[in-house]
Amino acid sequence: YEFFHKGDGSNINAHDEEWEQLETTINTLYSGFTEKLYALCPSISEIELRICYLIKINVSPSAIAYILKRTPSAISMIRSRLYEKMYGRKGTPTLFDKSIGSL
Repeated sequence: YEFFHKGDGSNINAHDEEWEQLETTINTLYSGFTEKLYALCPSISEIELRICYLIKINVSPSAIAYILKRTPSAISMIRSRLYEKMYGRKGTPTLFDKSIGSL
């Protein structure tokens, strides 16, 4: 968890081990979080899962972009698309973030 909160994200180079630890920590703190994501969106990709994990632990969208080596606009588009995939209606990145926070 702390690993992903270092600075602005530009100095983070996460490997599979860190992602697995993050997933385990989140599922422990937020019972069945990953299962809830799959229930809302069975076809969720690995990158989409990682975005959800980072949003859940309050990493900023700009830091998410650095961590995942994407542009901030790409992260915003993914968040909007995920909202639509999960809820069947258009939504903003902010709405998506709020929905993840409430899971």
